[in-house]
Order: sequence, then structure tokens, then C-alpha cells
Amino acid sequence: MTLPGSARYESRRDAAFGVLVWSSAVVSAAATVLAGVLGDLGAVLPVAAVAVFDALFMAWLWFGTCYAFEEDVLVCRSGPFRERVRLDAIVSVRATRNMLSSMSLSRDRLEIRYGPRPWQITLVSPVDRRGFLEDLRLRCPAARIEPGAADGVPGDAR
Repeated sequence: MTLPGSARYESRRDAAFGVLVWSSAVVSAAATVLAGVLGDLGAVLPVAAVAVFDALFMAWLWFGTCYAFEEDVLVCRSGPFRERVRLDAIVSVRATRNMLSSMSLSRDRLEIRYGPRPWQITLVSPVDRRGFLEDLRLRCPAARIEPGAADGVPGDAR
């Protein structure tokens, strides 16, 4: 926990998400090998290019997912994707197991609501959940942090 300035939190990584992320790279590599074994040398180069791109993209997602408090925003990164949430717009935080697409590599997530509309949420999964929430509490004193958020107990599971 650091205040003011910047603080960075790595994403928690579940094994199930690892299988999901890395299986596409394995399938692409297997397609390259299969094209070579079948003797279709014209297909090897484009398939190999896709396999390399796929592996690099998956590595970028896997190792490049993090959350950072920067001045007046929470920046969520996942590979090439970025989301910036103004800290003064954050309304509430709760634990969830919502499987919506997000910048999270774990099923144990925090739902950060930053407006009244249903789509104004972002889902994160910091390894240091307690540190992240404490930092958030200091930077967003008006935000409601629901009981159980620090322990990863979803509100609907109590």
C-alpha cells in the first residue's frame, strides 16, 4: 500500500484460466507440426506465423495483466487492453465469481462499480486483495466496500 502516487497490483492467476489461455497456443503449435508432418510445406509458414503470434499474445495477456493506481485513476491492463476508471467515480466494491469477460485471470474477483448503469463495472483479481482494497479505501473514501470483499466471499454466497 502506497499513497500518493502509483501502486501496482499483479493479477491472481488460476490454473483453469492458465489452461484456457495456453491451450490456444498449444493447438496452434500442434497445427504447425501437423502441417509439416503431412508435407504441406506451403501451409507451414503461415500456420507457424499464427502459432508464434498466438503464443506471444497469450504470454502478453498472462504476464501483462495488472492493476495500478495512478494519480486519480485505476488503470486495469490485460495485454494490449486498457481500462481507466476515475477514482472519484467508484461507487462500490464487492467480491464476486462473475465469469464475464474481464481483465482478470482468476474466478475470485472484485467487482468495482463506477456508475449507476449495469455495465459500469470492471472485474479485477489482485493477488494482494487486502492491500488493493486498503489502497482503494484510502483513495476512494466514499466508495462502499462490502463485507467479505477482502476475504473473497461473494455477497450472494453469504
